[in-house]
Amino acid sequence: MECIISCIKNTPTGKSYSAICIDGSSISLIECKSYSELSVGECATLGEDGYLLASDVDNCNATKSRITEGVNNRIRLSIRKEAHQSRFTELNKTTSLMWDKLSKAASLFLRKVLYGAPIIIRFHNDIDGACTAYAVYKGVVDFCNSDFRSEKQNMVWIMHRGVSYSQADASSDLLIANNYSSVEKPLLLIMDFGTSDESNKGIPLVKDEFDIIWLDHHPIEDGFIGEELEHYINPWQFGMDSNYPAGFLACSFVRSFSSIETGYIERASLYGDYSKYYLPDGEKNDFAEILDLITSDTKLASSQQLGNLTPMEIDAILMNKEKREEIANYAATRLSEVLYSAMRSIKKYSAGTSSIYVLDFEKVRDEESRYPLPGRFSSKLLDKIGESVTDAILIVHFGKYISIRVRDEAGDRLRILDIIKNAKERELGVEAGGGHKNAASIKVVDEAVKKDVLKFLIDSIKLKESSFLSE
Repeated sequence: MECIISCIKNTPTGKSYSAICIDGSSISLIECKSYSELSVGECATLGEDGYLLASDVDNCNATKSRITEGVNNRIRLSIRKEAHQSRFTELNKTTSLMWDKLSKAASLFLRKVLYGAPIIIRFHNDIDGACTAYAVYKGVVDFCNSDFRSEKQNMVWIMHRGVSYSQADASSDLLIANNYSSVEKPLLLIMDFGTSDESNKGIPLVKDEFDIIWLDHHPIEDGFIGEELEHYINPWQFGMDSNYPAGFLACSFVRSFSSIETGYIERASLYGDYSKYYLPDGEKNDFAEILDLITSDTKLASSQQLGNLTPMEIDAILMNKEKREEIANYAATRLSEVLYSAMRSIKKYSAGTSSIYVLDFEKVRDEESRYPLPGRFSSKLLDKIGESVTDAILIVHFGKYISIRVRDEAGDRLRILDIIKNAKERELGVEAGGGHKNAASIKVVDEAVKKDVLKFLIDSIKLKESSFLSE
């Protein structure tokens, strides 16, 4: 087979070559070794022993032309012209509006996959974020098991724990990309985080070094420069809001080039992010609960790197019925225990016709388990409070972090994102903050200032609720 060296990874033990090859009209990506040192873009022939040999220079241009034509045809044939239709009619309207942008981003993504370019995928460490990664992974596996054959992709999966794309994140991604040489520019895929202005510090460092696809559903803050990227896609740009989750968006992205079943991933993302479009199936969503547990405590997924979780590990758990049931049962038992403790430890403040509930998560946490994480637990605790209280506002704090949750009916009037913005402007010690109108979080620079930030939040909510009561 005639090949082009499309990507070289430098490892401590030598070079690993990715070569895109053509055989008739079929193209494939292989990972192999060479008897001699080869360069990116150089033509080579795959020998019978599986090693690459430098090819005749005279035939190189013809090989490159055939491969380029094969890649373009493969992309053209893969991209679906009609927008993916899910069971959620209202969301389908937004998907149709986004389809042109999704298709163009998917074409870029497939080009990187076909050439084996380095692809760094950052996804938020919650249910919705895990759904984005899992959808993309399943889509790539399906694509690589069809007419195009790929032995291995140069993909790096990073479960992102913050809400912004920082300078440190950008520097880390640049270091990863520097391990590769490629005929294609590296791709950075960001999903389900980063629309706050704190991300403006990281974006300038990578925007010229990477092609970037950014899939998100958080409200777009004023001045956020990521919105200017060619392949930034957010339902807010198309008249929708955060009820169209990032996991659902990733499924729409994947379905632009793959026909895999994504319904269960879509439902888990809607369930995990409390979308108003979630349609209960009469029972809890086990897939979402499993994602919640293993993204909280990665040790349960046997991750090689503590704190990180890959979609391959998620897939391994889903394929193991015994492991899946064990994790689902543990999650239900553990959550019930923490909810019981929280309801006994919570403090209550009056705010007009509403009530503010404040929980120090330190009082209910377990030293042996990271599950549940305080931010996600906040939503479940608000549900528990809501069983007996109509207008409830919840604040949960732990270490340097503060989570705020409000009911749908209070979200519009409270505008908690504005309250967080005011806290930043007053220089109370807020390092970062953002989220949705009903669910947001804050990170303070030091625990010593958290008391002042909590007081500001409570006072601001009381003032808003008093104003609402007097109208």
